[in-house]
Amino acid sequence: MLISGIGLALFAAITTASEIKPVTVPLVRNREGHLAQIRRSVKEKRQGSSEPLFNLAGREFFLEVDIGTPPQKFNVTMDTGSATLWVPSTNCSSLKCPYERFDASQSTSLNQTGAAFQIEYGIGMANGTYVLDTVSVGGLAVPGQAVGLANETNDLLGATSAGYSNGIMGFGFPSMNALRGYSSDVPFVFNLANNNLIPQPIFSVYLNSAFHYGYSGEVTFGGIDETKYSGELRYAPVVAYTMTDITGQVLDAAYIYWTLAGVDIRSSSGYRANFNSAQGFVLDTGTTFTYVPDQVAHDLIQSVTKKDPRSIYDVFNGIYRVDCSLASQTDQTVEFIVATSQQATLPENQLNLTISLRELIVPIDDAETPEKASQCAFGIAPFPQTALIGSNVNFILGQSVMRSFYVVHNMGTQTIGIAPAIPSDTSNNGGSSNGDDESPEGAAAGSNLAYTIVVMTVVLATGFNILS
Repeated sequence: MLISGIGLALFAAITTASEIKPVTVPLVRNREGHLAQIRRSVKEKRQGSSEPLFNLAGREFFLEVDIGTPPQKFNVTMDTGSATLWVPSTNCSSLKCPYERFDASQSTSLNQTGAAFQIEYGIGMANGTYVLDTVSVGGLAVPGQAVGLANETNDLLGATSAGYSNGIMGFGFPSMNALRGYSSDVPFVFNLANNNLIPQPIFSVYLNSAFHYGYSGEVTFGGIDETKYSGELRYAPVVAYTMTDITGQVLDAAYIYWTLAGVDIRSSSGYRANFNSAQGFVLDTGTTFTYVPDQVAHDLIQSVTKKDPRSIYDVFNGIYRVDCSLASQTDQTVEFIVATSQQATLPENQLNLTISLRELIVPIDDAETPEKASQCAFGIAPFPQTALIGSNVNFILGQSVMRSFYVVHNMGTQTIGIAPAIPSDTSNNGGSSNGDDESPEGAAAGSNLAYTIVVMTVVLATGFNILS
């Protein structure tokens, strides 16, 4: 009878697991993101303004989250550069938190923790208290999920006339929160995997075209949508970091950001970064432009524009302004090259993320495409001087690059799979992740500024050999 009982239980477990299916949730793109703010800034020439340009920056893609019982709905930014879910609470003033605010007294499933909640991003901060409550996305529910209820925010939420994000849901590794002293704060997506609520421990992100608003992209929990990419997914290992916790103790290497080992940055115009050692390329859906060190940005611009004097750095907006006609140079590309194994000197162990130059030419006037625009920016920018980014984080591949690719994040194997995305608008040029020189047609990239990567002190712990 004991053996029979075990067999029955095993059969039930297999049956239950087989019924679990991936869940796809739409990502809504906010028309009133920071690109709109840059356009207004350019139009109004507010060079003396003290208004923070990063108050809504990066809030381009958000999803709907239900919190509590009965559920209270929030639009939150999907952010792979952080690992905490937080929303405003009723203790936050309407000036700091202008939208819906979570009322803890109305949730019958909420448990107070008494723990303080504080998080700092590259663009601002939020603080309040932690609670445990039921969180649901697309029908996937996690009871007892850690949620930060913000009593105060700085430069994170701001009023707009249409579309807004009202919090952040982090998809980064749990070690990110442990480093901050919140080891009990396990990200929602990792709780889905840990509790076998999804068929595979993966989530896949599709951002879609730069100029497609409303229901633009999607995130798939536990599966892969093969209709959203061309070719084959190629995988690369996530790079670990050596951490120092809040007490100053050096911890063992751990996964924090969704980081790949960067081998080089190249352009078809002849630029090469020529790294002496592997660089961490952080993939971050909460970041709008792609950020690189000042010298890299400057030299890359000089190369792709052939030292065009019209290419100037806009200090106020933190962007390089470029001639919009660059978008017509469809044969020009920029490549971010990452390692797929520690012997990265071998071409077969390199993954080339190739982006058409057109994708990186962003209109900053009222035009919808570079061809119709009179003022444009380059989609790769230097880190702003005001950035509050942790040490040894020098490269962030944001929406301006990653929207050209379908990206699979594997929490079980700590790998990232990448393939060229198939955009909704097939008339635009796109990207290639197969290392070929030619780029198939794909999404027109372009984004807006700032980033939501969490601030911390980390050191890249790689064993990648990139020198021949």
